[in-house]
Amino acid sequence: MEIIWTPSKCVHSGICLVGLPKVFRRNERPWINLEGAEAEKVVEQVRKCPSGALSLSETDLLAGESFEVTVSASGPYIIQGPVRIKTESGEVKDFENGCALCRCGASSNKPLCDGSHRKIGFS
Repeated sequence: MEIIWTPSKCVHSGICLVGLPKVFRRNERPWINLEGAEAEKVVEQVRKCPSGALSLSETDLLAGESFEVTVSASGPYIIQGPVRIKTESGEVKDFENGCALCRCGASSNKPLCDGSHRKIGFS
């Protein structure tokens, strides 16, 4: 796992130091000790960073999480597991437990399903 720290973004809230003091150690070098906690705990703590100064490499994000896609009969793609969706406008939406993506093209809440497939008789 690789943790990225961007000092220019850091507001020094101390959330990382308090949350996992054996991982994030202000007075030691290197100040991040990945041996100090289980990987899941480290990921969880990094995601709590209020400024975004702490992040995980994209490779780590993809390796650490998986999702499953199910094509429902006459309905949406059901995604189970954490997923991030970036819209056409660049907006990023995170879904920790998954979501349902429109497959019929009729949703007024694209890319999410709003049940329109029933109204249009999608099959």
